[in-house]
Amino acid sequence: SAPGNYTITPSTGTLMGANYTFGTFNTGTLTITKAPLTVKADNKNKAYGSANPALTISYNGLMNGETFATSGITGTATLATTATANSVVNVNGYPITFATQNYASANYSFTYSAGTLMVDKAVLNVTANNANATSEPGEPLHVGKQGGKSVWYYFTAPADGLLSLSTSNSTFDTLLAIYTGTLQIEP
Repeated sequence: SAPGNYTITPSTGTLMGANYTFGTFNTGTLTITKAPLTVKADNKNKAYGSANPALTISYNGLMNGETFATSGITGTATLATTATANSVVNVNGYPITFATQNYASANYSFTYSAGTLMVDKAVLNVTANNANATSEPGEPLHVGKQGGKSVWYYFTAPADGLLSLSTSNSTFDTLLAIYTGTLQIEP
């Protein structure tokens, strides 16, 4: 039944009692209220530098096997976020909020719940080639060993994260060393 007040009318029916007489029956009221429905902005993830994913909504509390499409709910709800393709990794994420929230229904009352868009660190793949590697005069020892031919690569990470390096497919015995600091270019 739809939300509202309904009269409950008792009757004697098959009620019997050898030692009792039944007097007046009093009516009662059955009150059916709207069912609470939570309208939730779904949490999302994306990699740094990528476009925002499609923002979606979930519904919790639909009754009697109804889906949103069969519930008779009218109106619209749209989502927005402050995150962009250039939004940086942020431990708190970026809010996904309701730009519009004007659903209406005879059977449901609505509670709107925001979501969060998390920006994950992007994967950066760098491929270097050692085909023209050379030895430089005064080259430092690498991990206490004299290097042969060296490839020097200057790289500034766009964000904090894990850097994975590999010397697989090298044509000779390889030694990998990482140096940090400021690059000084001498004229």
